[in-house]
Amino acid sequence: MSQSFLRRSVKVSAAFPEPGGMWERRGAWPAQWVAHPDAIGGGGAPVITVFRLPLTVGAPWSATVRVSADQRYELFLDGQRAGRGPEAGAPDYWHYETYDLQLTAGAHVLTALVWWLRPADAPAWAQMSIRPGFLLAADEPDTKRLSTGVAPWECASAGGCTFTNPGHTAAPAVTVDGAAWRKTRAAFERGAGEGWVPPLTLTPAVNAAWMMQQGYDVWLLTPATLPPRAERAVVTGGVRLAHPLTVGEAAARPRQCRAADHDAALAAEWQRLYLQRVWDGSAPLTVPAGQAQRAVIDLQTYHCAYTRLTVGGSGSVRVVWQEAAYERPDGYTRPKGARGEIDGKWFDAVPDMFVADGAAVEFETPDWRAGRYVEIIAAAGAAPLTLANLALTETHYPFAWTDDSFTASDPRYAALLPLFRRSLEMCAHETYMDCPFYERLMYAGDTRLEALQTYATTADDRLPRKALTLFDHSRLTNGLTLSRYPCRVRQVIPPFALWWVAMLHDHWRWRDDAAFIRERMNGARAVLEYFRGLVNGSGLAGAPAGWNFVDWVRAGAWHHGAPPDGEFGVSAIINLQFILALQQAAELEEFFNEPRLAARDRALAENLRVAVNEKFWHASRGLYADDEAGRNFSEHAQALAVITGAVDDQRRVALAEQLSGDPALRRATIYFSHYGFEALALLGRDEELHRRMEFWFNLPALGFTTTPEEPEPTRSDCHAWGAHPMFHYYATMLGVRPASAGFGTVSVRPQLGPLTAARGVLPHPRGTISVALRRAGERLAAEVDLPAGVTGELVWRGQRRELRGGAEQMELIPLA
Repeated sequence: MSQSFLRRSVKVSAAFPEPGGMWERRGAWPAQWVAHPDAIGGGGAPVITVFRLPLTVGAPWSATVRVSADQRYELFLDGQRAGRGPEAGAPDYWHYETYDLQLTAGAHVLTALVWWLRPADAPAWAQMSIRPGFLLAADEPDTKRLSTGVAPWECASAGGCTFTNPGHTAAPAVTVDGAAWRKTRAAFERGAGEGWVPPLTLTPAVNAAWMMQQGYDVWLLTPATLPPRAERAVVTGGVRLAHPLTVGEAAARPRQCRAADHDAALAAEWQRLYLQRVWDGSAPLTVPAGQAQRAVIDLQTYHCAYTRLTVGGSGSVRVVWQEAAYERPDGYTRPKGARGEIDGKWFDAVPDMFVADGAAVEFETPDWRAGRYVEIIAAAGAAPLTLANLALTETHYPFAWTDDSFTASDPRYAALLPLFRRSLEMCAHETYMDCPFYERLMYAGDTRLEALQTYATTADDRLPRKALTLFDHSRLTNGLTLSRYPCRVRQVIPPFALWWVAMLHDHWRWRDDAAFIRERMNGARAVLEYFRGLVNGSGLAGAPAGWNFVDWVRAGAWHHGAPPDGEFGVSAIINLQFILALQQAAELEEFFNEPRLAARDRALAENLRVAVNEKFWHASRGLYADDEAGRNFSEHAQALAVITGAVDDQRRVALAEQLSGDPALRRATIYFSHYGFEALALLGRDEELHRRMEFWFNLPALGFTTTPEEPEPTRSDCHAWGAHPMFHYYATMLGVRPASAGFGTVSVRPQLGPLTAARGVLPHPRGTISVALRRAGERLAAEVDLPAGVTGELVWRGQRRELRGGAEQMELIPLA
């Protein structure tokens, strides 16, 4: 039979219900949330439910439906998956996806597999929830035929899966019982099996307009704002290690990799299994009864992927994903050494496990895993164990890069671009996230740097918009945004609320989207009001309550990322960041015709600037201290003093020298080095800026394919905050930045350092900006192509040239 079920393309402005009818304006939809009757209010097992709706149509038929669930759904039509969802959100900002259904005459079955994990199952911290539920809402005239709570849907409790806490906040490991899963698979593929009952009707489907009425805890629905994540087969790499095990060894943790154990013939069998291109069950791998085998696949680069496997016979298969092998068998932050080496090292993680007991059954992990290595251990029971259809399906946000041709006279810069892009891709899914292997949480500090990378490399700004919106929804009654969101475990990092204000300013400058920012100005004001309340008699802000994380400095008086006096006293760094947020907010207030609020922000920023200089400047060091006692000095305070303009011209010279040359200065690590780059650019210290790229130039030789969280020994091998040099390629080295709101005018201020040439293209709201630079000594030859109607200025060594729009060529010679 012929049928299709396609997810509709997402438009940023999309909304449902569409304006028109009374129920639409009041916010209540003609559909109800439903759940299995046994899913609400009892039991200790995870809730896995299959919903089905048989359909028979006498002629070609089409309909539009909106689908959501708590926590996750997979939607099928006649056994073919149509989509996954819902897009990650929060209870008061709960997403649904829109699908266009087209059927030919005949019998069909619409099914949904819905997952809901209880707290005891250790669901990912990013997974927020109210209660188990499923929703499908159809447009008229198909409401009665299709909508849950109205149409004759049925549901069945599904089994076959248990979950294990992985020891961190990402998705739990899953254990699959093959015999039970065969029944579940038959249910969601064909609507077959027993135990089907009418679902329990829960609450009306509503959007935020419904809150004008009284009610109970409900999901406030909003359209999905992002496109479907990219999904494609992983075909890189191959089997690095394969050898037999005893059945007893198969369950042991951790497991060491020894080249002496490698069995080349066995590796060839596993390689054939891994490299199958057609997942049709051919060429299965068989483990004889009572025996076990181990294979380690090196994917060569970092991946986030679902694992799919068909297992039959008797026994179990354990699948472990690792970022890299450890140099020792225990410890939280274990050294890993060269990431491409495994001999003598250890794998140690909670596995996904497939337990076979009879006929073969296919299973795909309900959530993706992350890393470079996949370890598979197959242990046969009383009968042989068969494995087939091993498939890894990569997933991430579908970035469309603007520039595939960034080049520089030093080829190491362009060589790093795939590593930077890979880092951002792996940390971008339904939200940005700090890392894909551990937390998988969207932190504001990380997200600001990820969004800047996005602005500089792609015209798609849906992910930054979603981040700004979700953090706005996270706000506490004291005005602060949460440090990470969505997240079911609350955490407050007050400096990250200030970075959210900076994110608003960034978006206002890099994108022509002023109305979106205006809607969030009350949130920015609330953040700043909280910090105003901290200003004490000395004219400085005391330490906010919460975790005042600034950077992973692991020495001196820094404590768990908080600077000296950042927990209980008065911190120069936090006050300087407050000044920056006030300055950025003042620009926004002025643009939005709020001159009094702009003046108020500027007045406080100036008062704080004066107080910071009086309290923290130490002429003997030519530096700002971190603390009131003047015992601690860091790169962080100096960078923020430069960025905010808190340091005057006379002191600026001394600070610039010490920023590069003082060996006692606490240095920024990978994350905060972004602000160090910003300061060096403002100081005109481009040679020093480029010198600091050596850390990144060394990453490929160490086997990294993404940027790590911090210097070695790093916990996480993939933190996109470390990819911030990709932003600086365009915004600092080529020097292209917005000179006014909405990128209305352009500033080009190259910081070439030792480079004699650089070329790149970056997105602009009206098209693209292309810049090609060639330097001979201090002479600069520039080719700049701006979108039509966009003007700007090129500045080089004191020389200024007007940019009139379109393609221009010019040569600049520094002033004598």
